[in-house]
Amino acid sequence: MSLPGGRFVAEAHIFSSGFFETLCIEVEGGVFRESDGRPSVRLALFEDVVDAHTHCADYGLRVPPGMSIEELVAPPDGLKHRYLRSASPEELSASMSRFSADAASFGCRSFIDFREGGAEGCRLLR
Repeated sequence: MSLPGGRFVAEAHIFSSGFFETLCIEVEGGVFRESDGRPSVRLALFEDVVDAHTHCADYGLRVPPGMSIEELVAPPDGLKHRYLRSASPEELSASMSRFSADAASFGCRSFIDFREGGAEGCRLLR
């Protein structure tokens, strides 16, 4: 199997609307359709992947190598907290938008975010 753009037949276990359905599919050029061919691989396909623990405002933060977790996130002066205090609302909103677009491009269309910044932080995510 060579991706992307290759052609292959797969036994696909598709999870959608709370149920699994198994189909034989042919995939070519990133497009799939039902097939009666012989599968060469097995796949699991999900309608949506939910990331249930994100902090998307942090997406703009660049972390230097070698930092301990305490140096990175410990309140009140960990790097994350200093970043969130110093970033403008526009920067934070742009970071959240980039996170959302990048997550979707990796197959995660839904996420549950832990919003710092109270009600105003929530408004930035809209």
